[in-house]
Amino acid sequence: MNTSPPHPMAALMGVLPRQPGPEPAAVTPTPTLTPAVTSPVTAGPASVIRVELAAEYTAPARARRHTRAALSSWDADQDAVDSAELAVTELVTNAVVHTGTTENVVLTLRRTKSRLRIEVWDHDDRPPVPRCSSPGSTNGRGLAVVAAVADRWSWFPAPAGGKVVWCELSLGCLLGCP
Repeated sequence: MNTSPPHPMAALMGVLPRQPGPEPAAVTPTPTLTPAVTSPVTAGPASVIRVELAAEYTAPARARRHTRAALSSWDADQDAVDSAELAVTELVTNAVVHTGTTENVVLTLRRTKSRLRIEVWDHDDRPPVPRCSSPGSTNGRGLAVVAAVADRWSWFPAPAGGKVVWCELSLGCLLGCP
């Protein structure tokens, strides 16, 4: 039983952070989690876009641009785009900052008619650890932010090594829903 106090930002965000856990059985992870070549964002409803990002300070901005382009091509509303960009920024930043490696990370965006799954793979086997930051701290809120904008989040060890941290967001109804 978790007896730790809620994250200080939880009250401000109106949610309590979700605790990481095992990958849900109903969701199939990326079959190959080795870094992939950037998948082009084209006019059309591609259901999976994978982008390999160099683990450097520009990675979160590049990940946001890819996410915005993908969701725009999928006709997602502005609220969904904003939430997805925020989640991607936090997950990619964590992968770059906390892995202690200069090896690439992989961002995967998977969409269905009404959901977006964001996956960030990195080389570090250690699980993500939600932190409680002091009010004046400039870091340590990333997973709480992800928990606030996503419907759920978690992580799993990648079969090829490293880990995948993921979250899912509702996109409303896309691609011909009634």
